[in-house]
Amino acid sequence: MHCIPNAACPNSSSIRLNPMRQYPFWLLLLLAPTILVPVGTLVFFLFGNVTLWPESDSTVLNIMQYILIQLFWVGPIISFFVSLFFWGWARQRSSIFAAICGLLLTAGSILVLALQ
Repeated sequence: MHCIPNAACPNSSSIRLNPMRQYPFWLLLLLAPTILVPVGTLVFFLFGNVTLWPESDSTVLNIMQYILIQLFWVGPIISFFVSLFFWGWARQRSSIFAAICGLLLTAGSILVLALQ
C-alpha cells in the first residue's frame, strides 16, 4: 500500500503519538515525586544499612524489617503505575487516592532516611 506523505496513512512518518495526553498535567506533576524520589533513594534502602529498629536475635523480626524497608521505595513506584492505570480506566477518585498514598509513602521514606 502506497501513501501520500502527510496523508492519513498508518506507516506515515508524520504521525505523532502523544500517549501521555490522556493524563492531565496536574496529575503528572502530582505523581512526579512518587517516581523520582524512590528511584533516587533506592540505593540507600538496598545498600545503606537502613533500619527501623535495632536488629534483634529473631530472624522473623529481621525479615519483617527488611520487607518493610523495601516497601519504602517499591510502594511509591507501584502507586505511580496504579494511579495511571486507574486514571486510564476512568477511575479518577481512585487514581488521586493512589497518588496521595504514594506521596505519603515517599514522605515516609524521606523521613526514615533523615532519621538515620
